Amino acid sequence: HTFLRTSIMLARGVSVAARCRGAIGTSGPRTVSAARTFCTEGGQLPRPPVPKSLEELKTDFCYHITIPVEYCELDAMAHVNNTNYFKWFETIRVRQFATINPEFSFTPTGIKPVISETWCRYRRPIALYDTVVVGLRAVGIDRDRGEFKHVYAVWSTKQETVAAMGGCTIVVCDFDNGGTRTPVPEDWLPMIK
Repeated sequence: HTFLRTSIMLARGVSVAARCRGAIGTSGPRTVSAARTFCTEGGQLPRPPVPKSLEELKTDFCYHITIPVEYCELDAMAHVNNTNYFKWFETIRVRQFATINPEFSFTPTGIKPVISETWCRYRRPIALYDTVVVGLRAVGIDRDRGEFKHVYAVWSTKQETVAAMGGCTIVVCDFDNGGTRTPVPEDWLPMIK
């Protein structure tokens, strides 16, 4: 409940004092400025810069896909429903893992990535007949903690600008050992860099 309220305040650009539990990595209060940072499980990271061109997005984000906007993705306001951005983030995340390692499976056995946190900052509405380019890049890789982060950018080709920025924190879990957190496997590093 507090996390949701804090997230809403951050999305509105309000500085808030958030008390982070020891399990999150800090024990005292801290101030988070939505304009410059985003709060993550492992602490704060600088807010990623917004690409100014499609070429910049394709250069700065190591992996990108093109997705046409479908009619079924629209809401009553005739623009893409907010939940679809998270679907696009999931699509690029899964495709990135599958492209680099076609044998990677998402069954709950062995060592797997698990989303512990996700966010999206909406900048402009996207409408029908648009095509988006979604870019992904990894930041904040902490191999020993078994954690890394993705940053996403959604480029509207019709508007020729970034329509949304998002991200997620991914923890690595060993499902053969009760789903406990484990270090990022060495062979995953090429997938997430």
